Amino acid sequence: RELVEQNLGYAVADFMPELILIGTDGGGEGIGLDMRGEACVVVLVNLNSLRWDQSIYQAASFDVFLEERLRGDPLRWETT
Repeated sequence: RELVEQNLGYAVADFMPELILIGTDGGGEGIGLDMRGEACVVVLVNLNSLRWDQSIYQAASFDVFLEERLRGDPLRWETT
């Protein structure tokens, strides 16, 4: 329920269709699943602008994203 409220509160569907927010970094960045392609990749998005061209790739899948966080790998902050 909290995820639904978060996605509705930020009007994600209006600005970034096919993105599902799954959390935040505790600041102004959202962590989301990019559902536009065949693979569901994890991206970091600015919650103030919500623009695809500003999203930052994090991992090829949610599993990989979790593995990286459990290893202590930091979030990526630059586009590739």
